[in-house]
Amino acid sequence: MLVTTLPPARPVPALRTNVNTMTRLLPLIGALALGACQVSHESPSSAPIPSDEVGDTAVPLVLVFPEEYMADALFVAEPNWFSVRYAAGGLNMQILGTHVLSEPPEGMEMPEPNVQVRGNHGFRSESEDIHYVTWVESGVAFELSYYCQDDADERCAEDDAWGVALADRLEQRR
Repeated sequence: MLVTTLPPARPVPALRTNVNTMTRLLPLIGALALGACQVSHESPSSAPIPSDEVGDTAVPLVLVFPEEYMADALFVAEPNWFSVRYAAGGLNMQILGTHVLSEPPEGMEMPEPNVQVRGNHGFRSESEDIHYVTWVESGVAFELSYYCQDDADERCAEDDAWGVALADRLEQRR
């Protein structure tokens, strides 16, 4: 029998989930799940993304982090979705984008958008210290999520202003 000693787990913070978080994210989650079902089972292409390339995705609008983050970012592309991930300096963040959208179930009451993102109505929320900014732009659903390893990090303040400002600074590659 193999026994492995693991480092002590980080204490789980009190749950600070917005009641409407899942309702707000449902269309994006459904779209990403639907998109995942429509792709091949081969490994996605994963490599640092040159500033002028977008990989093998058919998503019509590709947004990436501002240049100061892209040297350490990882771009993953599939036909129906893309992801850009960054983890450095105590900050973990990701952009997900898909052009496979779905409507909410009939009769489901959708919450009102609570933020303007890149000139579009969007949502910002927090669940278990992960911050989310979601919106639809030019027929593409986007989710920007980010997490700070240090609770005192100003980028993860309660008002999510940093995340919305970052979303507004994302750079278009297609």
